[in-house]
Amino acid sequence: MGTFTEGIDLLIEQARGRWQAKVEVNQIYAHYQEAHPEFRHPRGGQAFYTRDTLYLGQWVARMAPGLITSKGVQLDDKMRMVAEGLAQGVQLRAPVEFGALKRSGHPSVTRDGATVFDRPPTVGRLSEEDLRRRGELRYLGHRR
Repeated sequence: MGTFTEGIDLLIEQARGRWQAKVEVNQIYAHYQEAHPEFRHPRGGQAFYTRDTLYLGQWVARMAPGLITSKGVQLDDKMRMVAEGLAQGVQLRAPVEFGALKRSGHPSVTRDGATVFDRPPTVGRLSEEDLRRRGELRYLGHRR
């Protein structure tokens, strides 16, 4: 296998620019909840729920074992783990209110631009009617 440095060089050579793991939160209000720290979240959750998941990097420890083997870099399953870890971060950190945002994480992985993993979110994008109803419930003080 070689030294640690040789393994990292191999990882960079085989992975740079070829792989992308991501999570999309496909609700019309997702960006506002992510980017506004002044919003209150009395039922739990936080702003910067995707950023903090990425920066805290808790998925890295799960990814590292077995990443570099005598056969080279084994990224297929590892990148899927990263994408799912990002989606789990949305589940853990997104604002609660009615729960739709927390369950809207849509993880995917691409290699050389081709999709190799794509899991739909548990909750799809809410319609204008769904949003209107939730707004009415919020106004009336209901929180599911």
